Amino acid sequence: MNVDKAVLYLTKKANKAELDEFNAWLKASPDNREYYEDWAECWEATGKTYEYINAETDKAWDFVSKQTVAKHKKFTLSILKVAATIVLLVSLGLVTLWLNKKGSFFGEQLISYYSGTDTLSIHLSDGTRVCLNKYSILFAPKVFNKHDRKVYINGEAYFEVARDTKHPFKIIAKHTTTEVLGTSFNLMAKTQENISKLTLIKGKVVLYKNDGKNEKLILLPRQQGIYDASLGVFRKEQVKNLNMLAWKTGTIQFNDAPLAELCKTFSSYYKAKVIYVKQSNPVDEELFTGTFNNLPLEKALNIISSTLSVNIISKGDCILIYFK
Repeated sequence: MNVDKAVLYLTKKANKAELDEFNAWLKASPDNREYYEDWAECWEATGKTYEYINAETDKAWDFVSKQTVAKHKKFTLSILKVAATIVLLVSLGLVTLWLNKKGSFFGEQLISYYSGTDTLSIHLSDGTRVCLNKYSILFAPKVFNKHDRKVYINGEAYFEVARDTKHPFKIIAKHTTTEVLGTSFNLMAKTQENISKLTLIKGKVVLYKNDGKNEKLILLPRQQGIYDASLGVFRKEQVKNLNMLAWKTGTIQFNDAPLAELCKTFSSYYKAKVIYVKQSNPVDEELFTGTFNNLPLEKALNIISSTLSVNIISKGDCILIYFK
């Protein structure tokens, strides 16, 4: 892989010729795409310094950006070399990846946890449990102080927060802060994306922006709070199923779901391009009800094919599904 062109591709600065050339390389083999995706996840996981208006958060992320990624599982030497190469090639404020190092901030001992190519379970000092999705980073104090409980995240994680009414638990991401007393929820907040999503399982949470304004969103169980940083707006949705937790549970469940929803969920869970093709001549579309437990994509598609009147076609790296 040409690292210079990969950087241009990832940062959306490639011209048309460079874009075509790199896309051709990606499509040349599944190994090429897998290598690039691992490389890109590493690049993203190093993180960029967050630019908060809030002074304390700004300092916190300035610290975070200089800290190392530790406590991870599988992280190969080749990926470390790639990360080092990126740091040398691009002056983007990326942190250097070292292993098993700790730092301090405002008198607190912070530990950085990086999940790498696996999920990672963490028990914090207050009894809170965190499960990190792949390629996610959590920064947390070794021991929480007497005043508050505060952690920082880049990526996706499932939290089971230990209840403490005197000390709210705060999760600071790039654009938002989540504040809770004791609850369970899934949070996705990646530095490279403008969308943050919090799905509440039980309890109650408050989600607000990091720009110092008073805008906030209060969520109740089976509600999802979404913040679009490009528009600067919150929205709230009712959650019909909990498939956003499939990365943790391995279970995908549908109840009278349209084909478009199946394709979107499969694309997210299997990291594949499963595309719903809407026919020009509308048909009475069947709905699907069923559960998939830790099934590979091929078997899941076979079940869909035998259950619904659909055609499934592989075209390049895409899987096209449409009603017959």
